[in-house]
Amino acid sequence: MFELQTAEAQETSVLHLKDVQGELMHAKDAAGQELPVTVVVYGPGSDQYQKAQLRAQRRAMQMFKKKGAKAADSRTAEERRSDDADLLADITVSFGNLTYKGLEGRALALAIYQNPKLGFIADQVNSHAGDWANFTSAAQSA
Repeated sequence: MFELQTAEAQETSVLHLKDVQGELMHAKDAAGQELPVTVVVYGPGSDQYQKAQLRAQRRAMQMFKKKGAKAADSRTAEERRSDDADLLADITVSFGNLTYKGLEGRALALAIYQNPKLGFIADQVNSHAGDWANFTSAAQSA
């Protein structure tokens, strides 16, 4: 018999971020050693991810109630980016080896994900978090 519990997804996953050119990003520590620039995110099997999805759906429903059926079409690029940033910030556990404007925690995540010039990071996180394969034991040890 196959023990299905051994196939359960992990709660979180670490993503080594790439720059806009697709190269892995690294920072240097005080000794000059390269450190990966990372983000830890909750995966689709976690309560945090599922709650974040529910909050995003509720925000969308509230918008439809206020603005009607054409609400989605009337949103500005900034509003869309803000909604996406909220969802990504909700599933972000932490960043590793990066700083941005002296921010920390959720404020850091929102600032990164709302910045259109850093959109390549939001794209990576969104893609990574939506792929169950990234939350397997094998992916975690790779």
